[in-house]
Amino acid sequence: MAKAEITTAEELGQFTKQYVDSYHCLEVLRFFGGYPHAQFSELAVVHALNCEKLYIKRALGQLVDQGVLRISICNNIPLYSLTEDESLCRLVSNLAKFDWPQWQLMLRQTLPTPV
Repeated sequence: MAKAEITTAEELGQFTKQYVDSYHCLEVLRFFGGYPHAQFSELAVVHALNCEKLYIKRALGQLVDQGVLRISICNNIPLYSLTEDESLCRLVSNLAKFDWPQWQLMLRQTLPTPV
């Protein structure tokens, strides 16, 4: 069981490394991880995260481009949701389960060490 936890932690570390330079991507990932089967409009994500629309729009676009989020259209409104890729959904859902100290530890371990 400990080995599975280490593997999951390592997977999360590798996954989040690609978003270390984007606080907003990480926040969007944590948000969607809490609602893995839901769809949200851009405005709903902006309000939920209480961030500037421009930053959230960029983060959503980046995550769609990378295949982590997908877009569907309902009544001419783009709705964002997690990808159907089970392994990615699992990683994003696991991110949302971290409490604040775990989140900080994971980020410290993921960030590159200063030279």
